[in-house]
Amino acid sequence: MTTRDPLNHSRWFLWLTIYALLSLVLLAPMSCQLDERLPDDGDSLQNLWILWWGATHLELGYPNIYEANDYYPHPSALLYSEPQFLTSAWSSVLFRTLDNHVLVFNLITIIGLTLSAFAAHIFIRELTGNTFAAFLGGALYAFNAYHFAQLPRSQLIQAQWIPLGIWSLHRFFQHPSWKRGIVFGVLSLAVGLASFYYLLFYSVATTLLIPAYWIRYRPRLTSLPALLLPTAAGAAIMMIVALPYLHLFTRYEFTGEPRNFDLATFFLPPSGSLLYSSFAQFRHPDHFLGFVPILLAVVGVLAVLVKREDKVGRIVWASYAMVGLAAFFFAAGPDLNFAGVYYGEGPFRILQLFGPFEKLREPARFTVLVYLVLALFAAKGLLVLLRRFPSQPLVLSSLVIALVLAEQWSPERTKGTRVPTGESIPKAYEWLAKNPPDGPVVELPVWPFYRIRYTSLEAYFSTIHERPIPFGKPSFYPPALELLQWELRDFPDPRSLYLLRTLGFNLAVVHPKRWTKNKAHYLKALEHSKEKLPLIASFPNRDNPDWEHYRLGGERIYLIGTEPEQMSPVECDCVEIDRTEWTLEANGVTPPELAIDGDRQTKWTTGKMQQEGYYFEISFATPRRPVRVEIEMAFPYGEFARNLEMNGYRGRRGYRVAQIEDLTHKAELFQQLVEEPTKAKLRYDLKEMSMERLRLFINRTEEGTIGWSIPEIHVYEKRKNRRNNFQKADAER
Repeated sequence: MTTRDPLNHSRWFLWLTIYALLSLVLLAPMSCQLDERLPDDGDSLQNLWILWWGATHLELGYPNIYEANDYYPHPSALLYSEPQFLTSAWSSVLFRTLDNHVLVFNLITIIGLTLSAFAAHIFIRELTGNTFAAFLGGALYAFNAYHFAQLPRSQLIQAQWIPLGIWSLHRFFQHPSWKRGIVFGVLSLAVGLASFYYLLFYSVATTLLIPAYWIRYRPRLTSLPALLLPTAAGAAIMMIVALPYLHLFTRYEFTGEPRNFDLATFFLPPSGSLLYSSFAQFRHPDHFLGFVPILLAVVGVLAVLVKREDKVGRIVWASYAMVGLAAFFFAAGPDLNFAGVYYGEGPFRILQLFGPFEKLREPARFTVLVYLVLALFAAKGLLVLLRRFPSQPLVLSSLVIALVLAEQWSPERTKGTRVPTGESIPKAYEWLAKNPPDGPVVELPVWPFYRIRYTSLEAYFSTIHERPIPFGKPSFYPPALELLQWELRDFPDPRSLYLLRTLGFNLAVVHPKRWTKNKAHYLKALEHSKEKLPLIASFPNRDNPDWEHYRLGGERIYLIGTEPEQMSPVECDCVEIDRTEWTLEANGVTPPELAIDGDRQTKWTTGKMQQEGYYFEISFATPRRPVRVEIEMAFPYGEFARNLEMNGYRGRRGYRVAQIEDLTHKAELFQQLVEEPTKAKLRYDLKEMSMERLRLFINRTEEGTIGWSIPEIHVYEKRKNRRNNFQKADAER
């Protein structure tokens, strides 16, 4: 194991400059328009909003900083995604000095890639003692297919803290001291404050590395507190940061289902790869390791095995190899799949025995550790080549690095997407920032579900006016968000206005271009509603390609008001029909009996997008006259039926069952979903009629929606009908 100074301080600026230039080159063509292009117009905009809030509201302190302005009326908007506190903190200067937030986001990305490469350079030079090898490792770790695919997700680009943390661990065991222990604790904390995901992966890596380092260097037991106490202090700080998450996730029952990942993807070049673009069979994105780095890594592993080192020195190298292999298989998720073939349960299921890993949604992100270890052993392999061909180290290293980057870079991933900036931002948002009344604002009409990513554009525009808004693109959807989107679909109908006023929205920004069907009808409805929905500002349209793409231009701002009309609730002196006597039939992917087993965590579900023809049918033991259906809600709360109809059957004849809308119940349901969603129930009041069977069915496909599920279902009839139910049914026959 080579021990040298990690980098000559006088050359730090040189290497930072080299990696910054590489970032600019490899982000082309997007890097040519950093002030108006983002990696995409979904996750990029939402992460921009997260960073902006954290960077410009640091003075709120803990825990008030979580109370961001999105997802109104839900609390603590910053908790529905990663808060990225560390990145927000160091980017605060950028947000406070530059008006163009798109430019700031791109600068954060460039800085993240630059520092990731530089950090890996420091780490790998420490272990190999060679600058050319470190250059290869730094370039591979930062500029790879995985990072190019993750450009919209800023928390995954800030990968510099992982190699720095491991580097500090290495140096601690070389010469244990309180100073080096504190550095390790601080850098480990930095990993978590930049990305919760990476903190979990980092904890796995350090758990595997520490025993090997202990065997290799055999430090005195008295040095142990210098490592453990700073680490424990950092863990305590992370627990404080995570406590609001634990509270909210428990309250809302948020969970995640780990996704499987086909390991063959590691060997498939990204779509549009500069080197392999002509090979159609290789067109696959996101996690390609590269054939050149793999070959170099094999050489590096063989060099470790063949080199005459003491046995314990090889233990450390073996531990790094173990980290890489473990990360490789953990990335597969719960099940091992390769090239579409299932090979049984994977080792990730062992990790699931430990709290945070149980519901980790994206195990494939373990790829970041795979790249770090691959970069280390590829650098070791390059070192072997440089010793074998010592005459032209610069030429050989440059050729290898060029091949590695050509394998990884895909211009398709870095072309970027234009978003409105500067003068292209509609003036309606400046008006909102300067004019009363204050309070929540909603943008209407709502985006259809297949364009749900565009709600992140509303979060981006809120960085201008800073008012509370209801919609965005979170990692975990707040309980009432999708139901609110659905109920506002026919704005400006009475339902929408009642719910908006009940929820406390003051203003509505209407985008007429969002209506692509029946536009004249909705504009006429707005005109007829001018007394209840007065127009207080309007803005002209103009010829702008970005506006056409995002359906901007011609905005109108309406005053919603805060006093909803008085509505009478639908009263029902009801009793529940005994579920033990039901016979169920449905065409979903799980048994319909799960909807009456008394457990909200099990459910009947269609398991895919809601399509016309899905149904759930209840056969009663004797004819009944149901007047109310209640469906308990559970996470994910968006799996409710859109376009739901009901039919009642007597014999073979079916009749449409009329539904009675109760807006007071819907308003109460929204409040309950925000405050106590575990008790929330969708309720459908029905016009009374006798039937033997009740069928709930989807009568129209809603593009882009998630599946329909029923955790628990209850059916009620009027109390007075319980005794004479049989006689009435016979009389009607």
